[in-house]
Amino acid sequence: MRIQVALLFLTCMSSGFTDGTHGVSSVSGTIRRPVFHKCNWCAENALCVANSYCRCLSSSYWGNPYFLCYKPTDVDICELCDDPVLTTENKENTSLSYFSSTLMMDKVVSRGRLLGTCRIRAVVTSFRLLGKSFPRCVLVRTDLRRPTGQITCTFVYKICGYSRPDGTLRWQIFSGVVGKDGRIRYTTWKTLLSSSTRACPHTYCHCPTYFQVSRGKILIMRISCCSVKLGFRPFIKRIEWLKSGIFILTTKTKPPFSPLPGYFKNFNICLRPGITLSDLKTKLGLSEHHHAISYLALTNTPQDLITISPEQTAMSSSLLKCSADKLQKFFDDADFMLTSHPFIKEICGTKPGFSEIMKLVKYAADWYCQGISHSCQSILALIRARAKGLLSRPKKFAKLVRFVALNCKNP
Repeated sequence: MRIQVALLFLTCMSSGFTDGTHGVSSVSGTIRRPVFHKCNWCAENALCVANSYCRCLSSSYWGNPYFLCYKPTDVDICELCDDPVLTTENKENTSLSYFSSTLMMDKVVSRGRLLGTCRIRAVVTSFRLLGKSFPRCVLVRTDLRRPTGQITCTFVYKICGYSRPDGTLRWQIFSGVVGKDGRIRYTTWKTLLSSSTRACPHTYCHCPTYFQVSRGKILIMRISCCSVKLGFRPFIKRIEWLKSGIFILTTKTKPPFSPLPGYFKNFNICLRPGITLSDLKTKLGLSEHHHAISYLALTNTPQDLITISPEQTAMSSSLLKCSADKLQKFFDDADFMLTSHPFIKEICGTKPGFSEIMKLVKYAADWYCQGISHSCQSILALIRARAKGLLSRPKKFAKLVRFVALNCKNP
């Protein structure tokens, strides 16, 4: 398998995209506007109407005009946005919970006129803002394969996005190669700014990948030989109405013959066209869609793509040991550990990241799934030490108060 760089272009080609800071309206022409004017944030395939708001080009386009307008007849789409909300490839929306990292996509697509296929895997890593979770980086690994399935060449990119209060954005792009030991080694390739509207190609395996900041200040990555397009806008604290996150567009594929694999550890949260959230819920024996997709998101990160913290490994391992009935009990009683932003903020305190809340979820899984009583006692001790103030507000934090009141009786 060839894993070295085939060709590298460092020259960025000119583009027709306009700088989002000034904005362009197809109705009114080029108009200078304040930075946070809504029309400065119109996405691709959207236009500014009456110098006031954005909408998709026509009724044949679906989506959010400030993030992505697309034709559902042409492409499959998956989105992981905001705090967080998922749109699966089956066009279903659901909230979900995940900490630190999750496998967003694992999909095989055709190479079009070229023989063979591309396996695309994307892992999203997040950062914590108070108790909320937002995408920070996305790793995309592409395996080029012969029709027999044999991998001929592999390339990896990691993109990390950052924002400033004044609305300016930057993306740091890393290129990676896979060593003989299977580990990915990265080098910093380029940093793009909000004003980087020229298309910058970077080529591995005779397959140019183009990076460009499009309208709406969204970084677009196009893998040309696989017809894959990824978009990434970091969260901007000052404009909370603006959609942020990651989308991936792939060539339209037919639904699979079988709904879900028999063993789906490391299955991606985008699912597949034709695979529904109800399929996943039924497979896991759970009663709620968001519980089923959250379980998948919390346990699916593959260790060959990203280094996983000991806390995340331990949490995933404990959750994977749960039987369906005990997993349901865990979500019924303790899902506030996954969904309550004030609670997560209090448990994590000033320590960055998600290690503290992942420890707590591991203790809860040990208690509900294996009956380990000292794990439950550890939860109560942490709650009383760090989230005592929330217990005095039983109406707002009813599940938390009820959990503490049970005092580690039989799970």
